[in-house]
Amino acid sequence: MLEIGYKSQGLNDWRYNFGGPISATGQGAGDVAQVRDFTLKMTTNFKDIDFPDNTLSPTNKTETSAGWTLDWNYKNLVSGYQIAMTMPEKLQPGPLAGRISFFAPVSLFFHRDLVREGVRRALEVAGNQLAPEFVGDRENRSLPIGKVTHPG
Repeated sequence: MLEIGYKSQGLNDWRYNFGGPISATGQGAGDVAQVRDFTLKMTTNFKDIDFPDNTLSPTNKTETSAGWTLDWNYKNLVSGYQIAMTMPEKLQPGPLAGRISFFAPVSLFFHRDLVREGVRRALEVAGNQLAPEFVGDRENRSLPIGKVTHPG
């Protein structure tokens, strides 16, 4: 029995290849390998797990408070597949924040125009009796707040 510990940080995926060459993409070359009395136990500290296509799924999966305990147990296995797990990707705020801030001025202008139009219509309905100091300029649709008086 051989016991090996492994900790990982910053990888996109983790793979165990039973034998044969590994390509530049991390995939095995599809060579069939035979293993006997194989046991692999993986413990994660995250809940979001995924297994890539054409890989062996765990034979036992147990959820823990922090993540998962995954077991691969084989008495006699003949396979051309690897054991692999895709790590969850942390959300990078840069692209999302960029998209949100790109459209922020649009919503601000829409809100400003919506408020102006609402005030204009309210004044029309009220017949300008409620606030005669507000003057609606129909050319640029601005509504000054209050009356400006010049001493003189």
